[in-house]
Amino acid sequence: MGLIKTTPKGWQSINQYISSCSEGEINKLDMTALLKRLISTGIKVRTVAISSWWFEVDSPSDKVVAEGYFSATNQK
Repeated sequence: MGLIKTTPKGWQSINQYISSCSEGEINKLDMTALLKRLISTGIKVRTVAISSWWFEVDSPSDKVVAEGYFSATNQK
């Protein structure tokens, strides 16, 4: 996924959407699901392309992969 940045107006839209959800729905939301739901309600979501590497680190094994990449890159 990467990083997310929101404007105050965007945060207000997100907060308003989440406030309309039940606790059960909120507990099942991850960022990707939230963004999909926001888009489906007509809220504009924009992306910014990047040209360099990035890693999403959600687990110890992800960290190992990222560290291996950076170790190999620094040795060149």
